[in-house]
Amino acid sequence: MLPVLAVVAQGPIHGYDVCRSLPTEIGPLWALGKSHVYALLLKLEKASLVSHQRIGQQSYPAKNVFSITRKGADILEVWVTQPVYHIRDMRLEFPAKLWIARRMGIERQIELIHG
Repeated sequence: MLPVLAVVAQGPIHGYDVCRSLPTEIGPLWALGKSHVYALLLKLEKASLVSHQRIGQQSYPAKNVFSITRKGADILEVWVTQPVYHIRDMRLEFPAKLWIARRMGIERQIELIHG
């Protein structure tokens, strides 16, 4: 769920664009299908971590564009800077955190690595 939140944190984005960017951004670590991404966006919105705005288009149906909320940004910030303590979480959680920290700047990367 948090890698999807991290993609939304980069700026307003349509759900389909989240689906397209995940494989190129985080690769096979978090392989999510379109239906899973949309379900996660709905779950993030219900938790008030993202919000959406319905944007009309001339030749196409209106689309939902998602943005991170202050609460979502705060939760993402806290999660990224928490060290990964259990070895079983190193395979998925640590690379995801490192990927997100890289987007937040070198200070977050250092903070995560030094824990």
